[in-house]
Amino acid sequence: MKRWLWGAALFSATLAAPPVALSAEAEWTPSGELGFVNTTGNSEATTINGKLAVEGRYEGWEGDAHISGLRGENSGETSAERYEVAGTARRDLGPETFLSSALRYERDDFSAFQYQGSVSVAYGFRPIADVDQTLRLEVGPGIRRAQPRGESDDTNLIGRAQGRYTRTLSDTAQLYNTTLLETGTDNTFLQNELGIAVDINESLALKAAYQLRRNSQVIGDKEKLDTLTTVNLVWRPRR
Repeated sequence: MKRWLWGAALFSATLAAPPVALSAEAEWTPSGELGFVNTTGNSEATTINGKLAVEGRYEGWEGDAHISGLRGENSGETSAERYEVAGTARRDLGPETFLSSALRYERDDFSAFQYQGSVSVAYGFRPIADVDQTLRLEVGPGIRRAQPRGESDDTNLIGRAQGRYTRTLSDTAQLYNTTLLETGTDNTFLQNELGIAVDINESLALKAAYQLRRNSQVIGDKEKLDTLTTVNLVWRPRR
């Protein structure tokens, strides 16, 4: 409990950083996704997945949050079930640097871990911020609480690093790659997602993505590597 309280204090420390004066007008954009996913590893299924997200900026702040899930059945029995809630708040220190706080919780009934939750803070910078491509990197300490399958839960300090690269391929197509690494004494979790989104019209897009998820420590016959291949229809407000 004390470690989680300390983690909450770390998360709130970002809020105390002095903001850079930007536009006073808030820009928040919601989005929703629905489509098909094929999973391999600890669950072998083709099913439906969904996601709700919001991202935006306001006076030196940049933030995003999402909730996502998938569930599948095979011969009347559940063959895949996973839910995730995550959010990140960033506060600009300058044009290229920022502080960030992140929260993440996932529950997967078929992975090596019953659940994993983390809270972290980080220092970040944007080495690339061009019109057609961007790169954002951040690294810092955090706390993770997790329950390996068949064992009791535990809390550990972790190091966390995240990167996101985007590139505009055309007026209607964008490529992206997002990498997340959380490493501690109990486990190293690595997730990478590569995808492409193509606009259908001003409100709809078609997105295809391939995600790798790896836990370094597993128990029994559980697989270290899980993959998700998704094809989703994405909705966002008319621009």
